[in-house]
Amino acid sequence: MGPAAFTAAWVVGTLRQHGRDGYTVHAEQISGLAAPDARRPALMTAGFLTYGACALVYASALEDALGGRGRAGWGPGLVRLAGLGVLGAGLLRRDQMLLLDLDGGEHQSRRNDLHDAASAVAFTSMFFAPIGLARRLRADERTRAIAAASLAATGTSAAVLVVFQAKLVPRVNGILQRIAVTLPMIPSAALAWRLARQSDRLLSP
Repeated sequence: MGPAAFTAAWVVGTLRQHGRDGYTVHAEQISGLAAPDARRPALMTAGFLTYGACALVYASALEDALGGRGRAGWGPGLVRLAGLGVLGAGLLRRDQMLLLDLDGGEHQSRRNDLHDAASAVAFTSMFFAPIGLARRLRADERTRAIAAASLAATGTSAAVLVVFQAKLVPRVNGILQRIAVTLPMIPSAALAWRLARQSDRLLSP
């Protein structure tokens, strides 16, 4: 539910915003859709909060499925930290939709700084969580393919983020961010779906 709600929020928000008030997806990051001057900020905020809350529930279910705390490894903890980061990013909205021109003398608020920090926590945790989960998931034939897909998606996402952060192709930066955020959600959602459908643990304690 979390990845679906978050993705639907930025897709619908982008479509609703497109062509209005000089908006361009290339100059806007997902967080901008929740800013006060966005057309439907409540929609993107709801996407953030839904995804963050679902990530916390998912982390607990994943921890239990992998044998409980102490046996599940550090992957579920990172998923939980990512959820908290996403919740923080959703509650601490950016100042405005399009990126601020700091060279022009504008300075972002402390709230915007905290939003950036929460987003960094979420991104970093999402990147390392599949690595923390890989060893346990590869040990079970039911989740081996998901583990491989998760690592591949995370690696691809990291490469896209490097291009995004370096602004190597600034004309499509907004699209690159959406790709980097969405890719890791796919195997994560697949694993969550498997957890929801089975009552036994993934691995024996």
